[in-house]
Amino acid sequence: MEPRAVSIEDLRLGALRRLELLNDDADADLDFLVTCLTQRLGFPVGYVSLIDEHFQWFKAIQGLEVARTPRETALCDHTIRDDVPLVVENALQDPRFDTNPFVVGAPYLRAYAGAPVRTMDGYRIGTVCVADFQPRTIGDADTAILCRFASLVERLISRIPEGGRKAGAAAWADGVPPRHDGTVDQIRRLERTLSAGHWELDLSNGTSRLSQGAIDLHRLPEAASRTLRSVVARYPESERRRIAEAVRLARDVGRPFDMKSFFIDAVGQSRQVRVRGERISGAEGSARIAGVVHDVSGVHETEIRLNSAINADPVTRVSNSQAFERNLADRIAGAPDEPFALISIGIPDIVTVRQSHGLSQMDTMLRDVATVLRTDLLDGEMLGRTSYEAFSVVTATGDSADSIRERCQRLLTRLNVEVAVLQRRLDINPECSVAIYPKDGATVDRLLRSSDLALRVAYDDPHADVVFFSPLMRDRFEVRENATDFLQSAVDEQRVVPLYQPIIRLSDGQISGFEALVRVRLPDGSLSDPPQFWPALMDANMSRQVGFIMRDAVIRQMAAWRDRFGLTPDVSLNAAWSDLSNGGMHADLIGMLAVRNLAPGQLKIEVTENVMLSEPATSVDANLKSLRARGVRISLDDFGTGYGSLISLLSLPTDEVKIDRNFVGTVMERAASRAITGSIIELAAKMGITTVSEGIETAAQLAFVRERGSTHGQGFLLGSPMPEGEAATLLQKGHVDLDAHSDLSPSAKGL
Repeated sequence: MEPRAVSIEDLRLGALRRLELLNDDADADLDFLVTCLTQRLGFPVGYVSLIDEHFQWFKAIQGLEVARTPRETALCDHTIRDDVPLVVENALQDPRFDTNPFVVGAPYLRAYAGAPVRTMDGYRIGTVCVADFQPRTIGDADTAILCRFASLVERLISRIPEGGRKAGAAAWADGVPPRHDGTVDQIRRLERTLSAGHWELDLSNGTSRLSQGAIDLHRLPEAASRTLRSVVARYPESERRRIAEAVRLARDVGRPFDMKSFFIDAVGQSRQVRVRGERISGAEGSARIAGVVHDVSGVHETEIRLNSAINADPVTRVSNSQAFERNLADRIAGAPDEPFALISIGIPDIVTVRQSHGLSQMDTMLRDVATVLRTDLLDGEMLGRTSYEAFSVVTATGDSADSIRERCQRLLTRLNVEVAVLQRRLDINPECSVAIYPKDGATVDRLLRSSDLALRVAYDDPHADVVFFSPLMRDRFEVRENATDFLQSAVDEQRVVPLYQPIIRLSDGQISGFEALVRVRLPDGSLSDPPQFWPALMDANMSRQVGFIMRDAVIRQMAAWRDRFGLTPDVSLNAAWSDLSNGGMHADLIGMLAVRNLAPGQLKIEVTENVMLSEPATSVDANLKSLRARGVRISLDDFGTGYGSLISLLSLPTDEVKIDRNFVGTVMERAASRAITGSIIELAAKMGITTVSEGIETAAQLAFVRERGSTHGQGFLLGSPMPEGEAATLLQKGHVDLDAHSDLSPSAKGL
């Protein structure tokens, strides 16, 4: 048999194996370079990897915890196929990677850039890469930097087998004349740029070496001893003990270390550093510990500010809900047998303040509320803003119910007297609830839920000022929990489906599009009534799950109608605040439409007035504006319930308003409904905004909204929610016969 011809891949693998680097061992020098690279380019993930016939081996990695992966799933396998860098700005939209398990599953990589690493003979054996969990633009300047780092890695790894990382030997400040080759110069420039340096400890004789970067970082004077011992002497005793223990473990058991520490430099300035090291075995049994020290003082200060921002409410500067819950958990864990009260103060009229006076005045009011509550705190008590309209206080002790009630009433009085809006005193109608630990809840979640339920009861009862939690209130929770269990089971078993209710153009009966309505298919094939699962959608996580399911199903169906029938109807998709806040289904919406070759204008996002007004502008409002700027249309659902805010709402990025069914359904009985419905239609027409009259169930209602000028209609009279097959049949028909639903006009009836 003829011998198999040697391929380029065989030669590449041979060059790779001669480096003797195919193992799971990390490399301190390469780790240092990856740290420099990710900081320089601002990516959360970076790595140096080598690729053999089966695996991708990570020699240095930051931002992920993995030692090797199968070659067939490696994005870097594509990088080594060419001499130019590979740039992927959104892997989910790239047909090469849109099914890759690291893209569609954890860690959900999106952006990627990689440059090939070559041997001296020119074989592409691996990569230097950066990646991000979000799509991002990667410019030519970034890829140029990436290529320079790849060149530096090539020089380093080519020298490793020839003497145990001698490439950096010239950088040591130990009196040995340096070799001024390109690698050394690049290392020195990196050290100066990033305030970092190398260090080594010879385990055979105890001598140490410091790079010039390490000396500069610690600001050692010229006359001082430039040894590792003189550097460590600048660290406090507690830090010296930590470092010594880490070095001992590296020496005795080979455990690498990566730790944060601090020292006082020669001019008395405190510096925060990251210290890393590992044991390295050399020729003839010699061993040393080599590592990197990196000045992270700026990062440390940023982390402090970031932690403050993460833990504090940006408006009031009290603890936000996440920090408050952590503090509450610590309080329970520290003294599990000591009772205390959780007092919640709610401002149910906060949305009214925003509508009437604007966001700035609402923020001023919230800061005033926080000031009153802060000045009432006793030693050992905690305050936090636990929801959009509520604050909570954890008392230091479990006082009697009478004393707690008296304190709450005093607080409510102060709030009504001391909180100013628009330079005048307003009754802001605060409400108060109380839950007692552990009687009303022995866990953080249970206690907060008890307090929240009591606060909702206070909102519902205008005569209540302070409401203590009662176990009877849990019945409401049980309804929601049952609904959540029901819906979660449907999600897990893929039984959440959309139905499509037609939206009809009232001028001629043409099918304008559909509203996608969420339904649950029962195991027997029938459909559940919405009330069976609707309470579960109050939970943000559950609502977000359903939002993703509906988005994906609707986009698939829109593409199927086009491909099978050539039909391109508009489809409206309902969105809760969880869908439009960070982490919601809006994030990849444009990309998914593009993958299916659908125009963004074919999709409408329906949001209620509460969604538009109850979330900070930095999240939902900004994301809605971004979607609209890219072509997605915005529809305000259930419009009219906030009638006093008509003008402000219509000034938002809106293409359509849907008049609430409670008004349309009572236009024949109530003069107020007729007035509100007519005003909405008239104002929308003047602003060039289409109107959809919802809930049309009778011919008289249809005649009324047509006469008033509503552009579109929706309701059981015009078409019930239907599965995709029936919707396709209706689409092919093209219209409904409005004359079949004719009735005496409202004018003829004297309305």
